[in-house]
Amino acid sequence: MATIQQGFLKRSSLLLGALGLLGLSGALMMKPGAQRERRPELEFPRYPREHDLERQRRRTTLLRPQSPDGAAAPEVKAPRHVPAQAAEEPGAVRIDPLHVALSGAPLGLVVEAAALKDSSLGRMLLGCFTPQLSRELAELAQKTGVNPLEQVERIAIAGDLEAPVVILGGEVGGFDPAALGEGVSFEPQGEDTLWAEHGDQAVALWQDQMLLVGEPAPLRAVLQRLQGAASAGGEGLAAEAYGELYGSLSGRGASELLPFDLRERFAAAAERVTLHVDAREDLLLVAEVHGAQQPLLSDLATAIGGAFALGRLHAVRADNPVLAELLDQSRVIPGEGSFQVEMALPVAVLAEQLGACAQDALREP
Repeated sequence: MATIQQGFLKRSSLLLGALGLLGLSGALMMKPGAQRERRPELEFPRYPREHDLERQRRRTTLLRPQSPDGAAAPEVKAPRHVPAQAAEEPGAVRIDPLHVALSGAPLGLVVEAAALKDSSLGRMLLGCFTPQLSRELAELAQKTGVNPLEQVERIAIAGDLEAPVVILGGEVGGFDPAALGEGVSFEPQGEDTLWAEHGDQAVALWQDQMLLVGEPAPLRAVLQRLQGAASAGGEGLAAEAYGELYGSLSGRGASELLPFDLRERFAAAAERVTLHVDAREDLLLVAEVHGAQQPLLSDLATAIGGAFALGRLHAVRADNPVLAELLDQSRVIPGEGSFQVEMALPVAVLAEQLGACAQDALREP
């Protein structure tokens, strides 16, 4: 299981790193009144759309009693598999259990894997799978009992960058804990959870719908939130649950993904970074950087903008069409207490860079 865990974490780290680098390399601070003309058809993910709301309604299956102050009380267990159509109980609220698992953590990112697979980006990536990668995925499915392409609906990363917990949501009840090591099996841990541990790695299966992988201590902390031993949280994340990727990470955590000369300034100014990515057609990203000290935040935005304005000049001189296109469709929007970065990478540019395999995948019905 060590190799499986390492694979999950390696892919998670690559995802985080790619988002961070994309965010910085695409940022171009623009002065008021001097903004370039933008493609009017681009709709950046700034709020949930109907498909996001429908997906969210389907997933709010965890019932929690409501405390007098309106927050969900943590001490009562959730029933198993509450139907979405079930009658509401007086004084109860419904929450997405994955949002409860992510609440309170410095890092919480969700990738809508099933939706991404059916998007233009997903079709291109699948079309460019090498035979070796396809064999590795088949071996993983055979070894673990879970096919990530068919049975995993979403992937989340919780905790912190040093010891993240990877959460797979979907039809994961068939996971074989022997993937941890020979002879390893699940043992009950409470009414809703099965637990397996081997060395410094652990796996938990919650209600047959979430598989959690990580080191034992941070994994138990996530389970405590699900089982009601810690503050429930999760309600605030519902408002952020839109896009094919969404979530937040601490300013210090985000700073670790940046060039070294920006890390200290970013960590001092930014308290939290939220991300939303719409990947249904063009790749559209909105990153919002929050901080309490406005002068530091403004200086940070200016520094990032200046650094990457220079980067755009180099991209043009070096005939780098991908970076140039990214910067042409991007801007930074200043604000009080935060600034926002919008970036767009057209799907045609991505297909051109990935090659004939991606272009053929886009042409297929």
